[in-house]
Amino acid sequence: MRSLFSLFFLAFLGIAALPTPASADPITVDGYAITYLPQQISATPTAFAYDWGDVDFHSQVWESGNDQQGWQVDLSIAILRGPRLSSAANVNSFWREYTKGDDQPWRPIPIRVHGKPGFRSGDRIVWLDQPGIAPTVNLDLTRFGAGELLPTARGLRQLPD
Repeated sequence: MRSLFSLFFLAFLGIAALPTPASADPITVDGYAITYLPQQISATPTAFAYDWGDVDFHSQVWESGNDQQGWQVDLSIAILRGPRLSSAANVNSFWREYTKGDDQPWRPIPIRVHGKPGFRSGDRIVWLDQPGIAPTVNLDLTRFGAGELLPTARGLRQLPD
């Protein structure tokens, strides 16, 4: 009874929060666990796999909307694999080529994720996790806010072999 009261009291104060879907049962993508999601993500993701420019993409994509009014991407988390992703400079060069012609031009600002070199531009973060592997996170900032982008990227953890 005491712990139930404590939980209620903490929730009332806003200190305790319900776990996000990622914290309850992590979703995985190509050998990585997604351990953090913005609180408002509610849909189950859809997995996609494709290749572009000799780089393989494996992703989980969260969308909202409906067939009548249309769908929009809320969050996309992808693992990119390919030999051309051998350095941070090569990841940046690849991403510049990949996003050429997008609505949001690629204007990278250097950042670090888990101590690894990467870049942030607008609503996207991409980093070199190890030579040949570059995770990327793309978040709808109008819906979730810029403060959720880096925690979502930091919540991506490589699974042990």
